[in-house]
Amino acid sequence: MKRIFLLCLMIFVYSLLFAQIQTDTLNLFFDTDHFQNTEEHFHELQKLQTLEITSIKINAFTDSIASNTYNQKLSNKRAYYTYFSLLKLDFPIEIFKEVKGFGEDKNNINQLSSSRRVSIIYQYHQNKTEEPTKQKQPKKKAIPKQIDEQISSGDVGDKIIAKNINFQPGNHRVLPQSLPELEQLHQALEEHPAIKIEIRGHICCQYDGSDGYDALTGDYHLSVNRAFAVYSYLISKGINKNRLSYKGYGSSQKLFEFEKNDREKIANRRVEIIIIDN
Repeated sequence: MKRIFLLCLMIFVYSLLFAQIQTDTLNLFFDTDHFQNTEEHFHELQKLQTLEITSIKINAFTDSIASNTYNQKLSNKRAYYTYFSLLKLDFPIEIFKEVKGFGEDKNNINQLSSSRRVSIIYQYHQNKTEEPTKQKQPKKKAIPKQIDEQISSGDVGDKIIAKNINFQPGNHRVLPQSLPELEQLHQALEEHPAIKIEIRGHICCQYDGSDGYDALTGDYHLSVNRAFAVYSYLISKGINKNRLSYKGYGSSQKLFEFEKNDREKIANRRVEIIIIDN
């Protein structure tokens, strides 16, 4: 009898715990051809900070006006701008389970305005009801001398060495350990507002110079998408897009021609920063 009682008690406790996990969706709607988050979008995203969120999926869609190729690219941009906006609000990178553009919303063909959206599907603990606390201003991190010196003294065509901007295999999602390096690059560009850069994406594990398949977007522009991910991050942090450009080089400029281990694969899955104007 004692064992049965304990078992029933455990089932009851677990049921209470799981009952507290709720799922909801926040939809952000966009004007035609737009993909950057508006001030209204940011206000909506800030409301999520009042919840104890455990997981987030970002799914982006377009209307049916343009071609399938254009719509796929546009939905990808909407998804990743929203992703970086949430990172900017200090949502931890590990809670993001999916960031994906789906192109045309086939379930809403006749309702164009509601098709142009990003759906943020999130799970959260229901029991967090406190008022949102005032966000602390993040302390400005020190810029590594190597990046700051290269930008301040660099000439057109010089390569800025950012050693740790790397990606997950087979897609363009930045590794969590790369975020500090991205932030350092952002700060260096803020300190030197005349500098313009090109962001160059690269891949590993192919040997003919071609680009790779991106599992997140379903296209063969992996190096381009990696460069765009960094481009999006810098814009989300306030860097003027007129100072930035991006380009993919596929597997044509690998650091290690034939990768022998994971370290060499990670090194080839990278972006490089080139000064194009100062």
